[in-house]
Amino acid sequence: MILPRFSKFLWMLAGSALLLGSVGFGQGTGGSTAPRSLWTPPLDISVDGHRSDDLFITVTYMLVALFVIMVAILLFASFKFRASTGAKAHYDRGDSKKEAVKALVISTAIFAIVDGTLLVRSHIDVNEFYWKFPEGDPEVMRVEVLAQQWSWNFRYAGKDGKFNTPDDIVTLNDFRVPEGKKVLCQLTSKDVIHSFFLANCRMKRDANPGEITRMWFQTKPATAGLYQVTCAEICGYAHYLMQAKFEVMKPKDFDNWIQEAARWSEIGYEANKPEQHWGWDWKPTPSAQ
Repeated sequence: MILPRFSKFLWMLAGSALLLGSVGFGQGTGGSTAPRSLWTPPLDISVDGHRSDDLFITVTYMLVALFVIMVAILLFASFKFRASTGAKAHYDRGDSKKEAVKALVISTAIFAIVDGTLLVRSHIDVNEFYWKFPEGDPEVMRVEVLAQQWSWNFRYAGKDGKFNTPDDIVTLNDFRVPEGKKVLCQLTSKDVIHSFFLANCRMKRDANPGEITRMWFQTKPATAGLYQVTCAEICGYAHYLMQAKFEVMKPKDFDNWIQEAARWSEIGYEANKPEQHWGWDWKPTPSAQ
């Protein structure tokens, strides 16, 4: 009676997967609420985001392959060596030299194929893309990010190109970038460790108190829309509220917004207001990260 029970279990598992896969929810992009499967990640709007997705898919396929192989071995052993009349069990501790060599060879092969592939690909992605900060690019847009319980502060340099000056543009929970442009962020925290997470760019970096950390990304063309910044580090009882609007704008719209925001920043600047002066002189990216 093992086979019918196992078949029933498989049908229940398949039904649950279909039910979950059919459920969708809104995904922010230009106000769109188009449904998507729970099995798919958020829309990737960054130039290098596919690297994280490709690595995740590779891991998934490898684990599925290993799972299928192990289940096949277990099913084969269960049916081939099942109890029968007159059968005599043979007990083996599996600690002979032959069994040890066999286990070592199989384990080494799995480690080399699975872990070795992931290690090499991760090393290439990190060193050739994610840690190649565009510090020397004159067209890169620089943003300072201050995390605090439970909000995100953003600072853009004004017309003088310097940070922590009267014409800086400071926003609260409002992160805007121009479409297709490289964006270099420097982050710190006012209180505890937070994690600046842009799911749609596949980028995440911790913001630590007393330290300046860095991350950069570049959005693809035709990705203007509304997305979200979240905190991926448990930072207190209101951690779930630590969200910000992440808006990718057409270059012309962004230029109009930045000019208007700079004008209002100069009007509202107060020299004796400490909360306006949390910025810092831009820290050049060191060669080693």
